[in-house]
Amino acid sequence: MSPHASPKRAFGKTFAFLCLASLSFLPARAAEPVKRAFDLPAADAAVTLKAFAEQSGREIVYAVDAVRGTRTNAVKGELLPQEALELMLAGTDLMATQSKGGLLAVKKAPDPKDQRAAQTTAPSARPNKEEVTELAKFTVTGSNIPTAANATSSPVTILGSKQIDQAGVNANMLELLRKRLPSITGRSNIGAANANNVNQITLGGSQIALRNLDTLVLINGRRVATNGANGIRGRNFVDVNQIPVAAVERVEILTDGASAIYGSDAVGGVVNFILKSDYQGAEAGGRMAWATGNGNYTERSAYVVAGAGQKGVSVTVSGNWTKNTPLFQKDRPFSQSITGRNATIAGAIGSGTVFPTHFLNPTLNSPSQTNPTGSNATATSLNALVANGTYVPSDFATIAATFDSALYTTLLLGQEQKTALVNASADLFGKKLVAFGSAILGKTDSSYQLPAQTTTFTEPARAPFNPLTVAFPRIGFSYLPAPIQYTENSKSNWASGGLRGELGPRWNWEAAYTYNDNRISQRQKNVYYTPNLTRALAGGFDAAGNAVAGGAYSRVIAGFSEATGSFVFQPALDPFARAAAVNPASLANLLGTAVIAVGSKLDSTDLKLVGTPFNLPAGEVGLAVGGSTRKEEVFGQPDENSYVSGPTAARWTGAGTFDPFDQSRRIDSGFAEVRIPVTSPAWNFRGARVLDLSLAYRMEKYSDVGNSSVPKYSVRWQPVDESLTLRYTYAKSFTAPGLYFLFGPSNQTLTTAATVPTALGFPGQANNLTTNNPDLKPSTAVTQAAGLVFSPKGIKNLTLTVDYISADQKGVVGGPGAGVTLSTTDRLGAASPYLGNVALNNFPGRPGAVAITQVHQLSDLLRNGGSASSIYLTSNFINLSGAKVRAFDVNVDYELHTENLGKFDFNSAATIFQSYRFKALPEQPYYEYVGYATNGGTGQQGTIPRYRLYSVVDWNRGPWRVMVGNTFVPGVTDIGVGGDTYANSTTIKATPVASYASWDLQFGYTFAGKSTHRWIPRNTKLTLGVNNVFDRMPPSAPQAFTDSSVDPSTYGLIGRLIFVSTAVKF
Repeated sequence: MSPHASPKRAFGKTFAFLCLASLSFLPARAAEPVKRAFDLPAADAAVTLKAFAEQSGREIVYAVDAVRGTRTNAVKGELLPQEALELMLAGTDLMATQSKGGLLAVKKAPDPKDQRAAQTTAPSARPNKEEVTELAKFTVTGSNIPTAANATSSPVTILGSKQIDQAGVNANMLELLRKRLPSITGRSNIGAANANNVNQITLGGSQIALRNLDTLVLINGRRVATNGANGIRGRNFVDVNQIPVAAVERVEILTDGASAIYGSDAVGGVVNFILKSDYQGAEAGGRMAWATGNGNYTERSAYVVAGAGQKGVSVTVSGNWTKNTPLFQKDRPFSQSITGRNATIAGAIGSGTVFPTHFLNPTLNSPSQTNPTGSNATATSLNALVANGTYVPSDFATIAATFDSALYTTLLLGQEQKTALVNASADLFGKKLVAFGSAILGKTDSSYQLPAQTTTFTEPARAPFNPLTVAFPRIGFSYLPAPIQYTENSKSNWASGGLRGELGPRWNWEAAYTYNDNRISQRQKNVYYTPNLTRALAGGFDAAGNAVAGGAYSRVIAGFSEATGSFVFQPALDPFARAAAVNPASLANLLGTAVIAVGSKLDSTDLKLVGTPFNLPAGEVGLAVGGSTRKEEVFGQPDENSYVSGPTAARWTGAGTFDPFDQSRRIDSGFAEVRIPVTSPAWNFRGARVLDLSLAYRMEKYSDVGNSSVPKYSVRWQPVDESLTLRYTYAKSFTAPGLYFLFGPSNQTLTTAATVPTALGFPGQANNLTTNNPDLKPSTAVTQAAGLVFSPKGIKNLTLTVDYISADQKGVVGGPGAGVTLSTTDRLGAASPYLGNVALNNFPGRPGAVAITQVHQLSDLLRNGGSASSIYLTSNFINLSGAKVRAFDVNVDYELHTENLGKFDFNSAATIFQSYRFKALPEQPYYEYVGYATNGGTGQQGTIPRYRLYSVVDWNRGPWRVMVGNTFVPGVTDIGVGGDTYANSTTIKATPVASYASWDLQFGYTFAGKSTHRWIPRNTKLTLGVNNVFDRMPPSAPQAFTDSSVDPSTYGLIGRLIFVSTAVKF
């Protein structure tokens, strides 16, 4: 494929506009900060500093362990933030500093004795002509060595409570992050919108992938078990939706490779969720949201958080509840009518090997209305039924046009989540020994729906509803009032606890144990119990169970298990009938529920030692060493009718099948990290005011796939002053293959509804068998990041951050995909590299399998009326594909304080893709995906726009707040499956996809003082918001996204959403 024409001019105008918009708020001279209303109690500094940040609207940096235990003063009244902070800390052992950029920091004040000693030993030391502000040090995602917030060498974005509130989303963590982070792009970011694709298995979970690459998810800096979907060949991911939005204090996002720090999966980066802690008092809140479009979509949530701290002991607890209703395809204009997909419906029949050929007269609901049936049948052939008007000649397109699947298919999951959290710490011997621990208990119920299961029958002669005197072949049947309904119950338990302490003034240590499990039970309602299908048709009995020639009752097994041996008699099924003529009692022991149970577990223990072993002339050398051991386990258990093999195999028609699976592995690792200061700000060294070098190295030993050793090198450089920081990292990363890919049982399914039509040009679904590969190796990657942070002295509180990211990943685990296998084999015949993977009548190598020998043999089969169900293909997982990604992350932050107009905050974040090249197979070339919408079997699909923007302007004045937000995605080109399939296709046409822009609006008011309304408590915050103000629908890309014509991983599907939220602090 040729690269999409670059919209550089459009981006340049957009970016210039955003920059001008931010600068337009600049007055001729920056005004002093306005006074704010403060009401701070006398309490532990770890608690009051949080309250200060919220009431002042200012960012403040401090190390919790350093300030905990110090009691600050009560402060109340209208004050400047700096004044309030000074009053809080007066007479304590804490001091506040402020950088030139306006960032506030609190740290321990130096001991006067130490100051006098320093003056005695260094009387000639001259202070720097510019005061050097040293911010408090704490551990930031991307390093084990504590550092100041402005001194990291890796690109880290921190989303605090303010940024979380601005998103206007709290029903789903993925949707919140997708809005705030433009780097969350591509098909691998899937969650609530995965409501109609059972082949992209997530079981109600939400996956995150920065730049569509493998991304590690942490809670409080520690690993989380993968989703239980791994136990049935599902996606290998951590469900971020198990982490409730209301329980998170902040989210730290590292956007370069970090396997040298954290191990496997950190290729695209790391997302670290920091839970609320050290809370003082209580807070409760709730939110109600409703969409203005069809379908009555709503979101509801409530939370409570409470905490207390005294004498070195701190406990924070919270409870969270969220619920959203499902949304159906019929309720949105882009998917309100989806026809032409399926002709295997009630009323359709075939002749010989061709299906369908005729359709039941639209005025009839069953042939039995106008024809004698069963033992009284008189018609000897289909022609007789055509002659008397019972059936009319038809074809696939005509019949499929009468069935609208949007009426029965969900677009968004319905979900309800309940979680409880506790986070605690206790000073056992001051800071020399501290115990800590946190836990999350969660339960999530999800539901979604697909159209009723379809099947074809052969009705035997003399069966009660057969209008012919002979057997009637190829009858299509579906019972529309019984759609396939999926419900999933997910339970997750995450707990981590341990000890940490100080070893003298230079060293500290930490040891912890973490346990996590995720267990999911799925119920798939309204699938057919296969052994009863033929029994239900046969009839031959009366209601009492007596054998009667042509009897209208059938003898079927009860309880959906042949082992019971218990037969019952129920009305025979009329397979010719439309729903209105079907007796529901005839389905009693035919429609059942398939049940599966899957899960994932993680046990880990880690230990690290961090300190400053010695000083160099430029400062302290930082060192961290440690190790960990963990056990990962994945398991899956089908019910007795869902096995692939054995005496009860595949007894459900319409449900997935797999054999039981339970596998575990152990991973032992060790790491070391060092940070070396080369120059110091105190030196005034021209051209290198600050120069830091860092090196990290990690070794991991897997019990199943061998060893991985990876380094990371980092440089941080300030050439002149703190206004400009340059940074660079080089890292090697890896992703270990999932346990199911290595050892999972064979899994037999049907291809997706779009696979055969896209690959071969005709409707239908083929049989697909996937097998494991114990010889898989970890995928490896090399990532580089180069960036700058610029805070010009002439414009106070303005920061520009630009990072260039380069990632080359190879050996990605996957398969060629059913579409590629079928299209390539059809195009090349016996010369296809997948010749051994495709056969007719049975899977390759099995009895009765017919090999492919001719070009276009598969498409000719379908063209001549053959069924796609006679096509069988196999695949296994191999290290086959690779990705090369080049992108920029740009972030503009500006804060303006005015004397009379309040405070303005402006932020604009952009991810710009220079290139996203991917090859699905070693023998294929790399194909460019930037500027395209693709989907379906070639590897890294989805919409990869040239750039994506999210911008916010937030205004605060006294108790009032107004926020305006904008999401913008430029236009792309729809090329269907993409990759090699598109390059060799004569049917897929490059089709423009329109750009997308969505505006958000919020109004807020905080009752900080005594309320004039008795029914409104003080410290109550009310917010009225509208997401997607202009009700913009996602642009259509029907060739790529055949399920609903749009990309659910890139655009919002809800439309305009109005919400009201409240929060009350006690």
